[in-house]
Amino acid sequence: MRFAFRTGYGLLAALPGLAAVPARAETPHLIDILHDRMCSNIVCAVAAVDRFFGDERLEEDADGTLLKLALGVKGEDGEGVSLDTRLRLRIGLPQLQHRLQLVFDDDIETSRGPGRGALLTATQESNPDAALRYFLIKEPKLRLSADAGVKTSDPFQVFGKLRGRYSFPFRAGELRLAESIRVFSDDGLDETSELRWSQRLGEWLCSTATSLRWAEYESGVTPGQAFSFFKDISGRRAYRVDFTGTWPEAPHVHRARYESSLTYRQLLYKRWFFLEAKAGFAFEETDRYEPAPLFGLLFEVFLGDLD
Repeated sequence: MRFAFRTGYGLLAALPGLAAVPARAETPHLIDILHDRMCSNIVCAVAAVDRFFGDERLEEDADGTLLKLALGVKGEDGEGVSLDTRLRLRIGLPQLQHRLQLVFDDDIETSRGPGRGALLTATQESNPDAALRYFLIKEPKLRLSADAGVKTSDPFQVFGKLRGRYSFPFRAGELRLAESIRVFSDDGLDETSELRWSQRLGEWLCSTATSLRWAEYESGVTPGQAFSFFKDISGRRAYRVDFTGTWPEAPHVHRARYESSLTYRQLLYKRWFFLEAKAGFAFEETDRYEPAPLFGLLFEVFLGDLD
């Protein structure tokens, strides 16, 4: 499985038949066609990288059936080692033209680490979210969905969610705007806005994401900024360099966090079994920005289709 951006977005060689077209044939109609092709290349590149790295934003847009199960460990200096498990299950209902979907999500982190009994403890601590999702709009550039479900963590809550995403393909890159609004029976309203720009620079695919989250039960907003750089090593291996920052409860920030990391991901078996290793440093305001080493090791099974 090779990333689409290896085909060389923006290069004549990447556009079949383009090199043979004489200059006099460049009519407005042909220019429009070439622009569409170049836009398609960057869109395909972004989608290929998101699929390979299991980006959760694509899971929000997927209308079919998929299962993602991850099991691993992670640790940070001063925080110890913990067991990290993740479950994503989507069950599409084709009888309704893939507009209705059952959604199950569960993230568990237990401080007992990877030792004996940790997995049993994680299972006992499991509090999955379950929802019924309906896709109001399903277009290549536009997705709009509505959820109604339950959050089984303490306290038990029911919630509703409305999420929209629109993408703008350009010659130089792709811009994605996303908006998510949730209403919980106990916690009230929260809202997250995100702007993401992706662009090819040589052999790298670069992405910058700016987010802003507001929650009724918090005293401020939480801005976030991330810069990511992706590079394909082969059809089965790739790595990602990330620089991120969050500033909880701005403007009265007292828990700012910065992080730099390198993530290596490899396809171990066919198209559904992955290994992911991560190493880097965290810089916490509460620790006077002293660098704290961090790491993560994850095995992931993915079955389904994100297209």
